Amino acid sequence: MLPCAVFALCVAGCSSGRYYSHPELMVPVSSADAAVPADLTAGTCAGPVAQAVPQGSAASHDGIASTSGTVSGTSTVPSAGTASTANPEVNNKNTVFVHPGMLWSSARWDKGLAVDGGNWLVRQGYAARILELHGRDPERMASVMARDPGTRFMGLHYSLGGSTDLVVRSVAATEKASKMSGRQLSYFPIVIDPASFTEVGDRLDMNSPNLGQMFILVAEEGSALRTSITSVSRKVLDHAKTHLLYAEDFGLSWSHFGVLEGLTAEQPTSAQQRVHDVFDVIARGIDAGADASQIEAQLDALKIDYARADERPVMRAWLQHTQGVCGNQRTARVGL
Repeated sequence: MLPCAVFALCVAGCSSGRYYSHPELMVPVSSADAAVPADLTAGTCAGPVAQAVPQGSAASHDGIASTSGTVSGTSTVPSAGTASTANPEVNNKNTVFVHPGMLWSSARWDKGLAVDGGNWLVRQGYAARILELHGRDPERMASVMARDPGTRFMGLHYSLGGSTDLVVRSVAATEKASKMSGRQLSYFPIVIDPASFTEVGDRLDMNSPNLGQMFILVAEEGSALRTSITSVSRKVLDHAKTHLLYAEDFGLSWSHFGVLEGLTAEQPTSAQQRVHDVFDVIARGIDAGADASQIEAQLDALKIDYARADERPVMRAWLQHTQGVCGNQRTARVGL
């Protein structure tokens, strides 16, 4: 049974197709069209200082400035562990919910990566504790959410822990917790190479007030166990609440396991530090109550910064998004 399940997942990932094939949408980093927006260069919405990632090597992370550090000027996403100035509640006192990528709900031998990822979020000050849902029972989340002080909750869904069923039931648990507590609560799933995700367009109500924003991280093209992202409904991928993050956009080649391995490495390489930066932007944005366009623009600022460091072309859409990095206007995606 195990070899069959692994083979099915591998086939789904390896046959998912190119993540983009539109060179006409790209801009060389040397082009004047690829100029960094004035608000970024002026420091009003800072991006991290990137270092090139050598091809085929693991460089030291020395010299890379993490986005969790001090930001000059006024940023829409405050530094790690601080609450939004617009909302005095402290969401980093909440629980982060961890959905490991186990083949069987009763198994515990492959829980490590997801649990370690959740613990990283706690160590960085984005949450107070983790709740590992090893039995795949999101119903347990409701009582915890109702008791925690904040209103925005992160969920780390890895591989089979990111199935449509678990994401849908997690949002339903959030709705139940809202009724129990008398507060409007929202859930932010961070979904890493999810399996059994193709039905999400039919089952997940993207307009639910209990669904905050959804972050879908996809491994390198052609890697084993990679999610079949092209089979996911466009109404989900193109929705304003969805952030679709490809490894290649950040100059990375993470595998199905590589995202969380990079996140939890004690001495991260330059490539792994980029994973830290991505999660910093996501978690800080959730904590601060930033809207989707603000977080999207911050992520695109990372992509542009890394492309410059690697001397890779950038997508025009990234530049368009960063024009509103301090505002809340979102530009439609193109060429995914």
